[in-house]
Amino acid sequence: MLRRPKKKQNIQTALQRYVDSVNREDFSTPPTLKDEGRQSSISYYRIGDLIFGVEGVADIISYTLNGGLTSLASDYEEYFSLGEVAVSGNQ
Repeated sequence: MLRRPKKKQNIQTALQRYVDSVNREDFSTPPTLKDEGRQSSISYYRIGDLIFGVEGVADIISYTLNGGLTSLASDYEEYFSLGEVAVSGNQ
């Protein structure tokens, strides 16, 4: 059984990979006309899938994303950043 710090680290790694995959790759180049109106999103339900897929996670009672229970959207010029990941539960 994984200890809580290792589970938290694995959850954080999975979430960071997801955030990185959603963000556009090159922020040094300004968006072009074809990018106008384009948005990126972080799926609330995908986050749950990622957490549940981490070794040692048997169940998820609840979680929030940016303090809420909905997906997040950003304009093409914006990017997502992973902040605090808090994990609690039984070992």
